[in-house]
Amino acid sequence: FVKMNKDVSFVFSGKFPDNLIKNEFQKFINFNNLQKRVFLLNYITSDEVSFLYRKCLAIIAPSLYEGFGMTLQEAYFKNKMVLASKIPAHKEIADPKTTIFFDPRNPTDIFNKITEFFEIDIKNLKFNKKNNPDLVYQRYSDTILGYTN
Repeated sequence: FVKMNKDVSFVFSGKFPDNLIKNEFQKFINFNNLQKRVFLLNYITSDEVSFLYRKCLAIIAPSLYEGFGMTLQEAYFKNKMVLASKIPAHKEIADPKTTIFFDPRNPTDIFNKITEFFEIDIKNLKFNKKNNPDLVYQRYSDTILGYTN
């Protein structure tokens, strides 16, 4: 995808399952000469997260499992489109108007959904303004602490 779309870069952040997988991914990036277009970060600071949200076109959330899916909520707060794996946690909280779902175990499906994203006029998207960040964080905290209403 990156080779066919010269203006696109990808930033990966978070923890890899192990160093072997991360090293293999880095070798792939190096072998395909993608070092200037595909970036591997570990955990990033809140300031780095804010910077990346301001600069990005969309968020890709490829989780195989998730407890809550805070990444999706944060993306919506920043009026960013989301490409998300179709797992129950994502489907439960996703805004269907601004989310594209993909099978996280199917590279062809991921490729197709990224391609589909670039065909959307993102300037005309209407983001759900009902999502108040304070309320979402409170619900998340209550869930973690085991509180129910």
